[in-house]
Amino acid sequence: MNQGSNPLPEGVETLGRIGLIAGLVGLALLGAGYATDRDQLFRSYLTGYMWMLGLAAGALGVMLLHHVTRGAWGVVIRRILEAAASPLTLGFAAVAFLPIALGTHSLYEWTHAEVVAGDAILSYKKPWLNEPAFLGRSAAYLVLWIVLAAVFARLSARQDETGDRRIALSMQRWGAFGVVAFILSMTFAAFDWMMSLTPHWFSTIYGLYVIIGQAVAAMALVALAGLLLGEGPSPALPLQPRHLHDHGKLLFAFVCVWAYFGYSQFIIIWSGNLPEETTFYTSRLNGAWKATTVVLVLLHYALPFALLLSRNRKRSASFANASILATSRCGTRLPFHASRNLLIRLRSLAIEEPSIRKRNGTSSRKSLSTYPMIAGNPLARYSRTFNGLASDRPFLSSASVPTAASQPARTEEY
Repeated sequence: MNQGSNPLPEGVETLGRIGLIAGLVGLALLGAGYATDRDQLFRSYLTGYMWMLGLAAGALGVMLLHHVTRGAWGVVIRRILEAAASPLTLGFAAVAFLPIALGTHSLYEWTHAEVVAGDAILSYKKPWLNEPAFLGRSAAYLVLWIVLAAVFARLSARQDETGDRRIALSMQRWGAFGVVAFILSMTFAAFDWMMSLTPHWFSTIYGLYVIIGQAVAAMALVALAGLLLGEGPSPALPLQPRHLHDHGKLLFAFVCVWAYFGYSQFIIIWSGNLPEETTFYTSRLNGAWKATTVVLVLLHYALPFALLLSRNRKRSASFANASILATSRCGTRLPFHASRNLLIRLRSLAIEEPSIRKRNGTSSRKSLSTYPMIAGNPLARYSRTFNGLASDRPFLSSASVPTAASQPARTEEY
């Protein structure tokens, strides 16, 4: 079908205009912040950037994990993952990195020559922590993620066009390489962008801690999107309770692993009691940061853990409560009503299953992967022009849907 013959629904157009206005207001606020308190502006921007990047990068990591394992849990959410981790979304993240590149002197003390000259530790780390190397590595990380997203977007589109199941094996092989490349690159990105804010402190587990946090946010976003797309008498994404249960178990596992990494890091530093290590936690367990730390533990671990313990809750719509809480990062969360309205409107953009198309006698509608606004991209209304996944594609790839013969009988799950 020609894309021009299938315009966006009015609700999505309205949301696009609201997003554009919000973006212009944000640019105005950025200008005001730059004029009043430049250093605080860049610190706040970095925090927001890492949260936004975590949704897209986390979706990329979960998508690679799905291709490697070829698990049935990922079939029904594959289009959502492709949307959140599309080349356009990650390309937008690369452009959004420019203010950080321009604000390195406000963010990182190791960019000041006089500070480095008087500090033996920073002088020792200078071959790694210097502006040219920092910017070069940052560009390499972003390009790698965009290339990974583009490769899998192309393979996925080709699979939809040809129905060739061998492409799934190709994606599995590339996925193994992609998982390793993603973990290594994101680990060093976390070291460069976040850990070097406190250059005297270090933690070898910090990169994995950040990656698991991104996986939590991505799975929470996917779960919330899947629930909302599955509403109504003719849902765009027909989720069954067992699908919700699978996604709930994954989210529960990621939440527990995130807490485990955080506690492991804390207990090792606490038992070592070295001044260069303990300063990271003493500053976060005292003063104004103490309340933030408590809120983080409650909203990002304790409440999601309690909500996801119940088997029945994981198989029901109340799963959204844990998803919203798990997406919280330092007191920041997705505005639920805005995201709910957005995803309800996106339902009409998603491709229906072949059986639904045949019953309705209509041609296929555009894939959700065409619209990366799930990842928070305000330019999503223009994505049809740039996104290589914008062709008419089924929401569930026929070549990747497991057949009854290939799947063992499902037993009672916990």
